[in-house]
Amino acid sequence: MKVEQYRNQRGNVNQLLARQTAAMEDYYRTRLSTVVSVARILLEEGLPFRGRDESAESLHKGNFLEHISWVCKREENVNKVMGKNAPGNNQLTSPTIQRDIIECCAMETRKIILNELGEKTFALLVDEARDCSVKEQMSLVLRFVNDKGMVLERFLGLVHVNETSAKVLKNVIDTFFAKHDLSLAKLRGQGYDGAANMSGEFNGLKTLILKENKNPHYIHCFAHQLQLVVVTASHESESVGDFFETLSMIVNTIGASCKRKDTLREIHNEEVLNQFMMKILGITNTLSKILQARDQNIGYALNMINVVKNKLQELREDGWNNLLKEVTEFCEGHSIDVPNMENFVHGRSRKRLKGGEPMTYLHHFRIDIFIKVIDVIAMEMDKHFTEANTELLRCVMCLDPSNSFANFDHVRLLQLAKLYSDDFSSTDIIELDHQLQNYICDMRSNEIFSNISNLGDLAKKMVEINYHTYFPLVYRLIELALILPVGTASVERTFSAMNVVKTDLRNRLGDDLLSDCLVCYFEKEIFRSIDDEVIMQSFQNLASRRNQLRPLKIRRPNPC
Repeated sequence: MKVEQYRNQRGNVNQLLARQTAAMEDYYRTRLSTVVSVARILLEEGLPFRGRDESAESLHKGNFLEHISWVCKREENVNKVMGKNAPGNNQLTSPTIQRDIIECCAMETRKIILNELGEKTFALLVDEARDCSVKEQMSLVLRFVNDKGMVLERFLGLVHVNETSAKVLKNVIDTFFAKHDLSLAKLRGQGYDGAANMSGEFNGLKTLILKENKNPHYIHCFAHQLQLVVVTASHESESVGDFFETLSMIVNTIGASCKRKDTLREIHNEEVLNQFMMKILGITNTLSKILQARDQNIGYALNMINVVKNKLQELREDGWNNLLKEVTEFCEGHSIDVPNMENFVHGRSRKRLKGGEPMTYLHHFRIDIFIKVIDVIAMEMDKHFTEANTELLRCVMCLDPSNSFANFDHVRLLQLAKLYSDDFSSTDIIELDHQLQNYICDMRSNEIFSNISNLGDLAKKMVEINYHTYFPLVYRLIELALILPVGTASVERTFSAMNVVKTDLRNRLGDDLLSDCLVCYFEKEIFRSIDDEVIMQSFQNLASRRNQLRPLKIRRPNPC
């Protein structure tokens, strides 16, 4: 009888402990869920966590603690387990806990990106910039084609570098790849600017990588080359250079006074700028925006470069009269004197032709400015966009689906496959030869592909109707062409985001913490798709915790 009572007593104690343990776990889950939700809000908006004074008496404890206080005031179930109602050794609000949560958020975001990449080939985009603490930060972006045929550029993180020599950058990339289980053997493209340490033929970063893997073809950022074209054009023409110098002085003078700024707005200064900038140098504006698109492919970019060249030629031959008419109407509408084009240039700016004859305003504006600037832009585009003449890109253009695959060239596509020896064996080349014959017949006869003019759209359509399995080797060629980087605009955008996350008031942010915050902020779409439970379980597994957290059933985020 005493034994049975003893057993019942033990059973009662076990049940009591079980109930207490379950309640403690529920309280812990509520606390952790709250702090994770608050952290996610701050990370998505690039806001700082800490405050200058986080004491209990402070009215400005920082965004993290203030947001938690705000939630507690409005949610009674949260208020019961947070702050003073939580155990002193399990508040989940310390700086260490905050950093752990940030690390878990970034880790899960990177995990989705790397799972999306899988075993696919990819291109690497790299650039460096200084942060507000005057520390050199290197940004790494991967470009690849996902399972839906979409071209993606994903930011993986920043790495602080002590110097920007090619050897140091290569070692940092190797360490970064090893950390995230990335293989240099899968690299098929390199996208950098034209600096010597990046693109040098003998000791540049691209050369060091090519020594280990001959397949990552280097492409000089097209957007950067276009910028060099416009800068050169503005320097070659004395009048255009004077215009920019005068414009700079106007901006400096007006910028020093709010009253002057308001006055400038009242006289529609933006229209004045549009007349001078958009008509002559603005011809490259559309191309610049296209080259900076994250999903842009090199085939379409090369097509647009040719389109701009043709437009420049048309503008040179037939655009002067329309430009003169528009500028004249604009000047008359703003009470600006328009000189008679047949009169000679007079005053201090008096100019003469080579024979010593006086120069007319028509010659000055049309020949010395209008035609000269257009000729310089066209010449510089031919000079800088030399990739258009390389064997690689000539072969890539043969995949272009525009005009019913007018550029299709069977021989060159086989040559393109041979440039990627690690992706196409000799047997694959033979099989590709047969697939290309069937492929081009099917594409030209199938109405589904009749309106497709972009290589990226072609890849998505082939995956959508399962054609990538009918012509796997041809689709592999298309993937490799899409992987080739057009520009490094995505990398530049990460630096813009870095200036949002790390500011002068937040300049003590550590390098790893900065990288984690920036991954969550920049890849916000992926970060938002992650369930709170995933982050909470990752937080539990990151280090030993005082409380246990049983996993719940969660929904897995679907990559784009």
